[in-house]
Amino acid sequence: MVMVSIAPSRHTLQLIKEFGEFAVNIVSERLADAASNIFGYLSGRDTDKFARAGIEPERARAVRAPVIREAPVVLECRVRQYVAAGDHVLVLGEVVAAYRNSDEKPVTWLNGQVRRLL
Repeated sequence: MVMVSIAPSRHTLQLIKEFGEFAVNIVSERLADAASNIFGYLSGRDTDKFARAGIEPERARAVRAPVIREAPVVLECRVRQYVAAGDHVLVLGEVVAAYRNSDEKPVTWLNGQVRRLL
């Protein structure tokens, strides 16, 4: 299971509710800037985030959400539950496909900095 926290006003949450599926793309250092400043900042309601980042979306293996071909780790999920949590909604998803797309090291954000996971 995977949980993501999304503000109700976000276009992403509307799409997840419409399709009942989502993908988590865990990126490398090379993609960290696009993840933070484009995918995590701009709205897909107004912007083609893939085009803006210069990334060609790829069809997921098990869900309808697009995935990032260059992402080292992809988790494809089907929604199992929504939980209201203050000013956000927690989306609990069952991972139905998980795979590595590259040998690059995946990263996360910790205290405002990019940190390698593996």
